[in-house]
Amino acid sequence: MENLLRQKMIEDCPRIATLLESVERNRIDRLSIYGSGATLRGIDEALRYLIEAESDFEKNAELRPLKQLVARAVAELETAVYAFICGFHAVLFDSMRAAMEVEFLLRDFLLWPPHLSEWFDLPARERYKKFKPAKLRERYRKWSEEPSTGSQESKDYSMHSEHLHVNPTESHIDHSGLNDVNEPGQLRVCLAEITSHTGKLIILVHRHMNGLPMDVQLTKETAPTLPLFDDAWSRSRMGVAMWLPSSSASS
Repeated sequence: MENLLRQKMIEDCPRIATLLESVERNRIDRLSIYGSGATLRGIDEALRYLIEAESDFEKNAELRPLKQLVARAVAELETAVYAFICGFHAVLFDSMRAAMEVEFLLRDFLLWPPHLSEWFDLPARERYKKFKPAKLRERYRKWSEEPSTGSQESKDYSMHSEHLHVNPTESHIDHSGLNDVNEPGQLRVCLAEITSHTGKLIILVHRHMNGLPMDVQLTKETAPTLPLFDDAWSRSRMGVAMWLPSSSASS
């Protein structure tokens, strides 16, 4: 049956059939490298943690309103993982931009708890004015006394947003369409992007779940215990650090 369906696709929709074949090759190649490996095992542990947190939030009347943010985070992370395996890096980076917006909101609600009800209750236009990403980052910068310009977070979000638009140049890592070049450095960058934002989301969810404000420093005793994810995070950072010097030298 599968062969018959494939043959019919080739006859009726040859371009789409070619695309699907390329995606399948990517899936096989990338799963042969990363499937059941330490990085994906760590990301899987993190996803299970967030899904369990979502269930715990549902049981707590005070945390219940945050459940949909945790669910959105899980959906974006799962989309990013599947996009990575298939080779649609632009989809991955777009999902991570959405994950950053969840981060900003979770952080804002930790710092100013009354903002949560406002986020739900304000009319759409007013909600956007108060909770748009730039405003969320501005409030956090003032609270943390970070410089008003040049923060790494602002650069990161701007990069993600810029790639949404049509520009005369495109990144070789996260260009639109299928990326079927399985260059190790590029793949490490993609995985580091996923693990970086997953880690930030886990910390924020953990703080909400355990009543730990933003100004309370997490210790080994109070931080979430996710050994597989910690290993995946470290591997991702190390992989990118090893790739960057050779990438700079060749550019």
